[in-house]
Parts: sequence; structure tokens; C-alpha cells
Amino acid sequence: MGMRLVLPLILFGETAHVAEVCPTCGHVQSTALWLMIGFLGQAIFTARFLAQWLVSEKRRDSVIPVAFWWLSLFGGMTLLCYAVHREDPVIIVGQALGVFIYVRNLMLVSKGKKRAVKSSHRSSLKGPHRVELIEVVRAPERRERPDDE
Repeated sequence: MGMRLVLPLILFGETAHVAEVCPTCGHVQSTALWLMIGFLGQAIFTARFLAQWLVSEKRRDSVIPVAFWWLSLFGGMTLLCYAVHREDPVIIVGQALGVFIYVRNLMLVSKGKKRAVKSSHRSSLKGPHRVELIEVVRAPERRERPDDE
């Protein structure tokens, strides 16, 4: 069943009867289900740009929020599953590399947050709000000496 036949069936909601034989194992599977998985992965992957754009507009500066990396990871993994099913080496290589990069960026974000918490804890011990224990050293009391008699 070619793409020319499958796409109109999806658009008109008649996807229940669309199926294909898996080239790897030979079992019958739903083409519609895999197309929905592919489109879902693409929608999640595209949502990352919307998240980045909205946060940048709100802050009036170009920023990459953590949500960008999470959406990249979930969208990329969904598209990777779709690419493996389709046995498409180009998409598999591209998405696998991307997934590695997204995980690494999330690790860097996590490390950065831990460093920020640690440094804010240290800085909270300094400044005007710092409580210090000061040892008060008193000068010896002066005794009045009687005049030399």
C-alpha cells in the first residue's frame, strides 16, 4: 500500500483497515498506528521551538529553556522508534545522535542547578545577614591604684 493511498485514508478517518506486513518479522501491523506515532513524535519535536519562542518573547531575550531539551528528547525518541520501525538509516542516525545530545544537555543543566544551589548556600553565609560568632575580648579592668604612700 503506497503513501498515496494511506494519506487520504488517514485524512478521512478510515485508518482502521490500513495494515502492512512488517519487513523484519513478517507479522501484520497497523500502518495507521505507526503514522500516528510518527506524527506525534514530529508534533512533540516541533513543540520545542514553540516553547523556546514563547519563553524568549516573555524574557525579551533569546533563551533556551529546560523544556526545550525535554521536548527534544521525547520527540527525538519517538521519531527514533518510528525510524527504526521504518528501517530508515538516515533518520535513525540523525535522531540517535540528537537523543545523545539532548541527554547530555539535560545532564549539564542538572549539574548547573546543583552548582547554583551550592554557591547560593555559600553566599548566604556572607554579607549583612551572616551570623558571626565574635569572641569578645575585654581589656583588663583598670583598678585605681592608691597613690604611692
